Amino acid sequence: MKILHTEWMRSVGGQAKRVLQELLAIKSFGWEPLLAASQHSWILQAAKDEDIEVIPMEFGGVADLASAWRLARLVKERHIDVIHSHSSKDSYPAAYAAKLAGIKLVRTRHMDLTKKPGILYHLPDAIITTGSKIKKELQTYGITKPIYSLPSYPDAKVFYPDLSLRQEFRQTYGLRGVVVGALTGLKRDKRPHLLIETIKHSDTTLLIAGVSNDEEYFAHISELIKGHENIRFIGYVDPQAFLNAIDIYACPSKKEGVPQSIMQAMLCAKPVVSMDVGSIADLNIDNNLLLAKDPEEFSALLQKLIGDEALQEKLGKKNYQVAINNFTYEHFKGKLRHVYESL
Repeated sequence: MKILHTEWMRSVGGQAKRVLQELLAIKSFGWEPLLAASQHSWILQAAKDEDIEVIPMEFGGVADLASAWRLARLVKERHIDVIHSHSSKDSYPAAYAAKLAGIKLVRTRHMDLTKKPGILYHLPDAIITTGSKIKKELQTYGITKPIYSLPSYPDAKVFYPDLSLRQEFRQTYGLRGVVVGALTGLKRDKRPHLLIETIKHSDTTLLIAGVSNDEEYFAHISELIKGHENIRFIGYVDPQAFLNAIDIYACPSKKEGVPQSIMQAMLCAKPVVSMDVGSIADLNIDNNLLLAKDPEEFSALLQKLIGDEALQEKLGKKNYQVAINNFTYEHFKGKLRHVYESL
């Protein structure tokens, strides 16, 4: 089977990494993946580095008939079986091309809906969402196409409990006692300030890792943690080492799908406290997560977990078992293959 993915987005991020994950899965099936994306995008270079055939192409949205015609010609010349689109800008020309060429079309919706879904959700032969919440939203609007909820699951060969990584990281950063961690970066919607307010007057260590592109918010957070030596923003770090080193993973975000970081923490056998947003509840299949409806409950749950070592151990073990049985890259590949074969 030959499957052509299209992606307009240029920057690196969860969506682009998800597309690469799908391309590599297709390759592992013994099928042929192709990618049409911007010449200057992260995903095009990343796919090229993985020996996946790439076609540099710019996408212009609903009126981009030139890209649609080019894609349709490519489909005919290369005998492509399925087009799989991702962003709105590439999904319009991809849909036109699939209809012109008479082949199957898959559309992935990566984020929550921001408005009533239009024609783009009536044209595909199958729709993939990154969580059950988005799937239910589409069904509420009367979308009758087959919809599959398929979050991005992490690789259990990369994320697993590793004592040596834990010891090395904790020694490097001089960590003692209970450590709460968040792979959120300094972004307003991720709300790391909720963690700071909860922990700043305690002996618990808080590590916030990731990137920050918001200078104003960075200045605000820097002011909040001033004088609190137990709270640190450490920038980008190796996520596997970070997740092994901490004792509790916290997700105070205002908006999420199904965060990779929570599933990665689960595979590293860490207890998790999170806001109950997006489709995070999909991961709570054995009462293994502590989920909060509002910031006050989030703070209370986090404080409770910090003070209960037995609960930390219990939830950490539960999380590992739930993740290894349900949320690994191997599970992801099996579900993705089913979507394609169902067409």
